[in-house]
Amino acid sequence: LDPANAEAQMALGRFYQAQGNNGDALKTVENLLARQPDYLPAVRLAVMLQMGSSDPAQIQRGKTLLEQSLTAHPADVELRLFRVFSLLSEGTQPAIVAATGILEKITQDHPESAEAWRLLGQLALQQGQPGKGIDLVLRGLVSSPTNRNLLLLKAQCEGFRTPSLALPTLNTLRQLYPRDAEIILSLARVHLASGSPAQAAALLEQELAVCPDSDRRRLTIALWEARYQLKAASKDRKSTRLNSSHIAVS
Repeated sequence: LDPANAEAQMALGRFYQAQGNNGDALKTVENLLARQPDYLPAVRLAVMLQMGSSDPAQIQRGKTLLEQSLTAHPADVELRLFRVFSLLSEGTQPAIVAATGILEKITQDHPESAEAWRLLGQLALQQGQPGKGIDLVLRGLVSSPTNRNLLLLKAQCEGFRTPSLALPTLNTLRQLYPRDAEIILSLARVHLASGSPAQAAALLEQELAVCPDSDRRRLTIALWEARYQLKAASKDRKSTRLNSSHIAVS
């Protein structure tokens, strides 16, 4: 590949990233930035890789690059979202307040930003405000009505106190994304929480027959849990019938 071709180098970096080879991905974008330091796609990918690293030195380099890039491009939505992730990773109340302010400004400037709405809704849910969370999600769905992450969060908010209320949204998600393991697992968890282990087991058995190998382990573990609960429920019913028979005989 031509090292002077920025798009080709970005494609190579994203290829490495998709293969899980973040080291070569980062090396590729850093080489590109050495030639074109203000090339935003490379800046964004470098920040993502560095801040997602387990190496504290790389994380700090990512934060430094992020702050420098925000100074040069203060309106860039992706960089502002990276800043939000950085603040939320601190876990302090002042950082959460600052992150919320950035997200609110993004949704004002760019109401089509599904990720900003999702993060605001997630913060509301974490603060025990599912109603506010749903309101924020619905505002995001105006521009992105089939957005997977927004709909998943909508289901989480709906099922916050009564899990079965999440079923309509999760069923819609399953129709939109039929082979999505996270959606299947969410449906199974709601069935279990609603006292329907048989439905959970049937759903998981059906999905295990067609799922890719990468999802098989998670789905199998969930199926074991469903079968365990189903067996426990069956024992409880038998015990109840036996007790009823003893009472009747007495």
